[in-house]
Amino acid sequence: MKRMRKIVSLLLVLALCAAFAAAPAGLQAGARTSAGLPTNIIIGYWHNGFNNGSTNTKLRNVNVNWDIVNVSFMMTAGDRCTALFEPDYQDVGTGYNVYPGTLEQRIAEFKSDVAIVQARGQHVNISIGGATGVLLLTSDAAYNTFWQTSTAIIDEYGFDGIDIDLEGASITLGAGDNTTHAVSTQQKNLAKLCHAYVDRYGSDFIITMAPEHNYVQQAAIAASGAGSITGAYLPLVNEVRDVLTCLHPQYYNNGIGYDSYYVGDLACSGFNANSYINLSKMLIRGFDTVSLGHFDGLRPDQVAIGVPAGPGAAGSGVASISQYQQALQSLMQEYPTFRGIMTWSTNWDEKQGNAFVNGIRQTINQYGHNSLTVGSITSSASGQIDAGQSVTWTASASNATGAVQYKFDLYKNTILAQAGSFGSSASFTKIIDSAGEFYVKVTVKDSTGEATKNSAAITAVVGVLNITQLSSSQSGLVSKGTPIVYSASAVGGLGTLSYAFDVYNGTQKVVTGSFGSSTSYTYTPTAVGYYSAELRVKDTLGTEKVLKTARVLVTAPLSAVRVNAGKSTAAINEQVSFTLETAEGVGGNSYQYYLIKGGKIYDSKSVAAGASNSVSFKAAEAGSYQVRAYAKDGDNTQVLAYTTLTVA
Repeated sequence: MKRMRKIVSLLLVLALCAAFAAAPAGLQAGARTSAGLPTNIIIGYWHNGFNNGSTNTKLRNVNVNWDIVNVSFMMTAGDRCTALFEPDYQDVGTGYNVYPGTLEQRIAEFKSDVAIVQARGQHVNISIGGATGVLLLTSDAAYNTFWQTSTAIIDEYGFDGIDIDLEGASITLGAGDNTTHAVSTQQKNLAKLCHAYVDRYGSDFIITMAPEHNYVQQAAIAASGAGSITGAYLPLVNEVRDVLTCLHPQYYNNGIGYDSYYVGDLACSGFNANSYINLSKMLIRGFDTVSLGHFDGLRPDQVAIGVPAGPGAAGSGVASISQYQQALQSLMQEYPTFRGIMTWSTNWDEKQGNAFVNGIRQTINQYGHNSLTVGSITSSASGQIDAGQSVTWTASASNATGAVQYKFDLYKNTILAQAGSFGSSASFTKIIDSAGEFYVKVTVKDSTGEATKNSAAITAVVGVLNITQLSSSQSGLVSKGTPIVYSASAVGGLGTLSYAFDVYNGTQKVVTGSFGSSTSYTYTPTAVGYYSAELRVKDTLGTEKVLKTARVLVTAPLSAVRVNAGKSTAAINEQVSFTLETAEGVGGNSYQYYLIKGGKIYDSKSVAAGASNSVSFKAAEAGSYQVRAYAKDGDNTQVLAYTTLTVA
């Protein structure tokens, strides 16, 4: 995705901040359904904190008419394979700050925003790449590194899918790559990556791609070869067509106006509805390339248009919203399952009063083929459970018009056990206190009608001791001296139950509880650390069950005192040591040091947690250098201090 060039200064900040932000594994062709997505959709990219003259808004404030929001971007570190993502990258000197506060606070608020948007029935994906993002998977080690770090990011933030927006060296043709086979290591590993995501997260995991048009249709009129970008996405697309949700090429910023296209009856000239229609038909029908062979067409639901939202969003290729509407209307009428339209970006559209997304929504509502459905039903339990366990079912509605209401009917052994009533809550919780097979029938209702769907069944058995609750009165961060109340309940077992609470600070037990009748225990921490309680429950036969609470972080804030330097002036190539002095915090600190000259990173060094907190730099060039030092404690709180070094 092309960013405006005036954000170049941001990239240094991305490198500095992202490089230090730590990130916490086949379907048959045509099998992917992308359950929960409407038939016809609108996809928009949301800017992750860079300032390019559009708007800067929190994720939760995106317009509700977007079906998929692509968070832009997940980047890579200097090794080009370690995935990095941090909410709210900031331009140097602009004072721009969408998510204020510490890194921990920004992450927490952004996670909350992802959940808020998803609760509205919208999907939130993470996009990798952009005009400056590079991903190189040219070895097994590089693949494994990106796999581990990217899935950690997806897991941490709960993204619904990934968008492949790679350009340049990240995706070129290798020797032997063609429209039917990916031969080069980079292409094969990208295909392997897409399949691995679906294997890990399930067939509902969304995989989209946003190649510039040169990487796809241009192969029909221009020769391709090793190292070329012309048609470079075609081997990858063919390899992943069984798991690909949608291909939405960028019909802008490619340096072309489509004036040279004439493939069969598909003529393209300029940025207009006719070009968008015919370029899309090429992907659906398939087409011959000059030197890569024949590309077999995709399903209509795997194809969408990619356009700029409006003036300013791209350097070239901006057409009127009416042209976009005409193209989408025509394609949906010829191909009812045609997926829809993508735009750069939600921020640029917000600047023009959401004219794009609201206008396209009107077109989809009038000419599209979406209808109200129960998108999904998830359960907090599956398979066989012990009686007395609390189970929560959560549903989603797709293609709703207006407000949505939900009704959960509980069935036991196929007989209605508890009738529900319509309400705004999308969740239903029930303690299953008897044996049997249980499922819920969910009915969703909007202004147009109703739709129903049954959940998978679970089987409850009785007679087994089971802890039904262990809660803490505190969560997240608390200060030293704050009382923490642990409360519990249990069912099953034989005779009278007794309870014991053990308290841990990390792995060290600080309280060993005694069995008694009380179902609660209060502990007041006097030191920092990660506190949790372990509940032991036993019945009169001595049968025992154990459950542990989530950790509560008791802390005093990490702070950076100063960067201690061996000296402030040095000769060329003279080694100078630096040490970042910190106070408080939780757990061991890790450190990252940067030597910066003229706004560019001259050298950098990392110090792992537990290692000696001291590094040395030497400079081969005279001048004034800034030494920036970051510390991060065991709670991922990050602080910064810096000093200067003059080399003569």
